[in-house]
Amino acid sequence: MKKITLNLMTRGLSVSAILLFQIMLAKWLSSSDYGTFVLLQVICVGLATLAQAGMNNVYTKLVASQKPHQSITELTKIVLNIMAKYTIVALLVYLCISLYLYSSEIVTDVIVLSSFLLSIPAQAFLLFIIGWYRARDLAHISSLIEQGATACLVLLICFYSKIYEATNIDLAYCAITFCIASFIIALLSSINWFKHLLQANYQGLVHSKLYIKTLSKHFLLTQLATYMATWSGVLVCGVFLSTNEAGELNFAQRISQVIVFFLAALNGVLAPRFAEMHATGRHQSLKALAQKSTKLLVATTLPVIVLIITLVEEVLPLFDLQFFLITHLLVVLMFGQTVNVFTGSVGLLLSMTGYENIQKNIVGFCSLLSIILVTLGTYYFGAIGAALAISITICIDNLVAAYYVYKKLGFWTIPMLQRL
Repeated sequence: MKKITLNLMTRGLSVSAILLFQIMLAKWLSSSDYGTFVLLQVICVGLATLAQAGMNNVYTKLVASQKPHQSITELTKIVLNIMAKYTIVALLVYLCISLYLYSSEIVTDVIVLSSFLLSIPAQAFLLFIIGWYRARDLAHISSLIEQGATACLVLLICFYSKIYEATNIDLAYCAITFCIASFIIALLSSINWFKHLLQANYQGLVHSKLYIKTLSKHFLLTQLATYMATWSGVLVCGVFLSTNEAGELNFAQRISQVIVFFLAALNGVLAPRFAEMHATGRHQSLKALAQKSTKLLVATTLPVIVLIITLVEEVLPLFDLQFFLITHLLVVLMFGQTVNVFTGSVGLLLSMTGYENIQKNIVGFCSLLSIILVTLGTYYFGAIGAALAISITICIDNLVAAYYVYKKLGFWTIPMLQRL
């Protein structure tokens, strides 16, 4: 509980920084420029997820399950070598996307496109470092640096420039600042990890290279599919509708994700414990932890849902966004996230207990379904159709994963079904 409480505090700071970052961008930039920024940010973070090659979860699982005397030096070498290859692929993919966006006149600023290109390696390394801190049972640090620290640093730089230097905060300035902040946070967050590697003694590789590569592929496909299922709406709206509508959908999604604030904070603490309990055969302890954590999650999240519904009408009119559209988008997206909360950490359970292949297949199917539904929904109904498609996909993803947790591990995480 101490770990969870500490992680909740730092996660709260991170989520607050991300929301404030989105709010200030919406006020500083025009609707079109804000939409362009979030479209490129979604692309950048998605390709950073590709570049880290699934090592976020691989590192968490393998380091957490190793014995204290075993060195991770050789494991780290293999991990970074795999990441380097995937990073090159991610950069090439981004270049192709940039050419399309520039030729289609969706984004015509070369400086903006270049800034997000340079951000990809830094964001990929940050994702990897987050896995390291989770494995070391320092989830509160991983929560702090998971985009929140970058957003906070961007805000500080922009506020200083606007107040003391009277700088005009435009799209290019925000993109450059985001790139610089990404590298600074990546550098600072790697100090603890680098010190540990210097002190570690090489004692051989505990896991085979083939096993590491296999895990990498499973986790990478799962993470990419999850990301696409979540953010495909912003991408489709940005390309087929307008960057304005992409920005509005992004804004609604950021607010709706406050609902899963406690889920994300719990997952950071639970991931290494699930892996360790499974590795040591403590099945009953694993079951008890999973079911109690879901009950705690539901109890703490319900007041947040009520708070969002109460405050949304007071907050949204402050920004230059379509109030009624954002409200309807938010209601639709909140339904999917509520189901996400009530099923608990089902995806994490499958990934940390040897069923990562099942989780990969579930998320892969839902990602494909999301792209199809989002495309059809956007074509026929606009942004609200994209939001509905995202919400439906989230529900299917979590309910199917909850069923497979029951089928493979023998228990339900959903509070209403735990007695079965």
